[in-house]
Formats: sequence, structure tokens, C-alpha cells
Amino acid sequence: MKKTFTIYLFLAVLAAGANAQGYSLGLQVGNSFATHYGSHSFFVEASAMIPTSNDNRFEIDLGWSDHGHYRDADGTTHRTGALLTSLSYLWGWHIVAGLGWYIGPSVALGAWFNGRYYDSPATDNTSSTASFTAGVGGTVGIEYNFDFPLQLSLAARPSLNVMVPGQPYMNIAYIGLGIRYRFTPAR
Repeated sequence: MKKTFTIYLFLAVLAAGANAQGYSLGLQVGNSFATHYGSHSFFVEASAMIPTSNDNRFEIDLGWSDHGHYRDADGTTHRTGALLTSLSYLWGWHIVAGLGWYIGPSVALGAWFNGRYYDSPATDNTSSTASFTAGVGGTVGIEYNFDFPLQLSLAARPSLNVMVPGQPYMNIAYIGLGIRYRFTPAR
């Protein structure tokens, strides 16, 4: 039942956007600060914006976040990363020709990977674990649509997440720069 509902919802979103202008597809890169590791992470995402009306749209992102290396007191080196996907519904407003801003709620799902590498000569051991995460948050951003089919954006997406197994954590400062190809001209 849930799968059928999800398929119908996806088809309805595509149908709603079929007659609207403003489809765009591209990349978003940036940095985030998450409370569960207390460190910055670099991320890159494939990003698509699907319009539902002249100013409102869905944004779908699929990406990779790399929290890099950190070392425990026992000499264990950890390398962490995540495969994340997010869905946002965005309300948009025009400021001046080509320049606008948007805001809206977002949900995210992902999988965290944590590899442990033991640096001690006595221990020739590696291990890895995986956790799943889900979160809710918001998106706020500003964008510029050029006269040719290019869109630049700067967005923030703070969120509260739950990791299984694990504990809740918050992405405090998720800031990304987006560059997208616009398939139809902006108004």
C-alpha cells in the first residue's frame, strides 16, 4: 500500500510539473557541521528542481557526504561518509528580474558508513559499520537565473536527524552552492 501511494504521489508531482516552466538539473556542493561528530563535512549532490506552479517546486537531491578522518585516543582511525537523499517543497518569490528566494520544509533519508582502521602494529584489523538516518528540517535559499539556461543558488538546510543505531543529531550549518541547467527559460 505504501509503495503504491509513493508511486502515485511521484506520478502526480511529475504531472503537475508537466505544464510549468523551470525544470532544472545540476550539482550542489558545500559544507555542513553536524553535532554527532563535531566536525565539518564536504558534500556533493545531484540536484533536480521540478516545478508544481510558476513559483513553487520540489527539490530532490541525492548525494555523498564525507566527514573525513578522525582519530580516537587508542589510535583507531575512523573514516565516515553518507549516501543521502532529500526532498524539499519550496515556495518561491521574485526579488528582481532573475533573482529570487525560496523557503520550505524538507525530509531526508540516508545511510552512514563508518570504517575503522587500527594503526597499532599488534592489531592488523579493519572493520566497518553502517547506520541508517532519517530527518526533518527546512530549506531557505537564494537563486539567480541568467538569460541563458543557467541557474546559481545558495541554500541552507538545517535538520534534526535520528540515526539507527545511534542517537539524534542536528545538522546545524548545512550550506550549499548549486549550479543547475535550466531546461526551459525563466520568466
